[in-house]
Amino acid sequence: MAKSTLINRRILLIDDDEDLREIFYVTLSSIVAGIEVLLAESGEMGLAIAHQEKLDAILLDVVMPGMDGVEVLSQLQSNPITQGIPVIFLTARTHAEDRQHLLNIGGKAVISKACKPPQLAAQLREILNKI
Repeated sequence: MAKSTLINRRILLIDDDEDLREIFYVTLSSIVAGIEVLLAESGEMGLAIAHQEKLDAILLDVVMPGMDGVEVLSQLQSNPITQGIPVIFLTARTHAEDRQHLLNIGGKAVISKACKPPQLAAQLREILNKI
């Protein structure tokens, strides 16, 4: 599979599932050229990285122990340093109402965790090219 290019994009992936972080990291690093993926295993860790790094987007799990994705988004939006970072939610929830709610509260897009790695890369590439 040929790599697509997103020149010099930095993405933060926040997900408590170690296996999913690894799959998404490998997928994005191998399919999308020019993208740097940073990893965080919790909402708190993700917020700390978001405050320190220049990011083009955040891939954010919705359901996590402790601070969930909705709370992370709320804290990102309330801080002038991080409020402009586009957030793309990752979720296993498939109901249209759930997805619409995530968009209504400020998510730029919602990607299903059930999508296959090439679909994830294609969806992310499309979203990043729009923002």
